[in-house]
Amino acid sequence: MSLTALVLILLGIVGQWSLSRPDFPGRDLLAGLTDPGGESNLAAAFSAGLLVSAAGLFALIASAKRQDVYARVWRGLAWVFAYLAVDEFAMLHERTVVFIRDALGAEATQGILHHAWVLPYAVFCVVVFSSTARFLLHLPSRTRLLILLAGALYVGGALGFEMLEGPIAAKYGVENNVIRTMIVVEEILEVTGVILLISALLEYMRTHLAGVRFDFGLQNGRP
Repeated sequence: MSLTALVLILLGIVGQWSLSRPDFPGRDLLAGLTDPGGESNLAAAFSAGLLVSAAGLFALIASAKRQDVYARVWRGLAWVFAYLAVDEFAMLHERTVVFIRDALGAEATQGILHHAWVLPYAVFCVVVFSSTARFLLHLPSRTRLLILLAGALYVGGALGFEMLEGPIAAKYGVENNVIRTMIVVEEILEVTGVILLISALLEYMRTHLAGVRFDFGLQNGRP
């Protein structure tokens, strides 16, 4: 999983770098398939697959802990990541930009809000975090730390870098090496965050869910 991510990121870097170089056979195909900010391409499919994996793990834990007081939270997080997977592949958030700009006005969506979708998604992040704060405190300290770190990496990439890109994109457009570099860094943070989350969930399942066996051969130990 990590190796695949590394290969795709390196291909994405090469693809984006090649756009500022003389054309060569297959350049546009390479850049299009591996564009970290692209829609419905290889890079988006991989990122969406990671999010689906995280959603599946949350759902498995919810099923195993169906009698637990926090079963609904596990289940809710599964739905959150399932939506994020669809959003990642289909770029649903980009479809909200025009509506938000029309609602708030052009002046209100300049600078860091140039990518106006960050506004509702920032609110969404606050709602999710505040709704799961007690649940996070309930988790083992190592699991909690890993999930919080994963969340910080993912949100920092998805929202933080989009906000940093906003003023640059508004002034110079998106077809420049600064924006391309920032998009690659953004993708690295997002992918690293989701892989870390998946690792944290697998570790939690292995060490805290007695009797659960996985098709790929992992069986958790007893606490």
